[in-house]
Amino acid sequence: MEKFTLSLILFLFNISVFLFVGAVEGTSASHSQPRANKLVESQCKRTRYPKLCMTSLSNYVTPASEPQELAQAALKVSLIKAIYTKAYVNKVRKQLQQTKSKDYQAVKDCLDQISDGVFLLFKSVEELHHLNLDKEREFLWHRSNVQTWLSTVLTDAFTCMDGISGYKLGGYKVKATIKAKVLNVAQVTSNALVEELQHLNLDKESEFVWHRRNVQTWLSTVLTDSFNCMDGISDYKLGGYKVKATIKAKVLNVAQITSNALALFNGYAVRTRASHYSNSGKINKP
Repeated sequence: MEKFTLSLILFLFNISVFLFVGAVEGTSASHSQPRANKLVESQCKRTRYPKLCMTSLSNYVTPASEPQELAQAALKVSLIKAIYTKAYVNKVRKQLQQTKSKDYQAVKDCLDQISDGVFLLFKSVEELHHLNLDKEREFLWHRSNVQTWLSTVLTDAFTCMDGISGYKLGGYKVKATIKAKVLNVAQVTSNALVEELQHLNLDKESEFVWHRRNVQTWLSTVLTDSFNCMDGISDYKLGGYKVKATIKAKVLNVAQITSNALALFNGYAVRTRASHYSNSGKINKP
């Protein structure tokens, strides 16, 4: 986790440059970058929230940009939104903790989920850099992936938590304990899966699939975390309607932008894999 914290600090420095460049380039994008705008429009129309996609990404592309760069920008925008949302929810948590509000635990759980989302989005940004089939190198297992690998078991765990969201289960404390235990099982199982996979000798195609599934699973988990957060706070006042509505709006915005990023990434992954098959002379199978 210390390694992640240091990496995140370095990333935030780089992201400030990313935002500055995007803002500067965006001042003339609508007049001098028709190709860039066309790329954003063509890619964003495949997403679930195309208008949001176009407004959030139009400032971060140039006429020379490729779909991979757009997917990278989408992930970075998602991460930025998640970081700001985490900061806001943490502020509310501190306020409720001081007043000893009964809503404190609900916000704390929500903060935990958002924090997981920040971590997974950060790792997804890193992982996308390794999706290059043309680069000859040995397959490198990143130590951080041992902590963050999310398997089908993890997806099932979140499905379980979604399933109990509408039930009291003997009270909130019991319900929260169940969710915590299920999450712990998922994390331990995920790590066990990684330990097993480290013994495999994967070729480049397997490497591509591995990285692709990492990103897809992590982004899907961010979406699940977002909706879990909104479900978890639905029965609490959280210091008033305005505060609650603001939290829900910010979390929903993260979910929508992440959904768009996932759609863009999926499109990039399909095109990259098809190009790999074409260049290698293999038959491109779905």
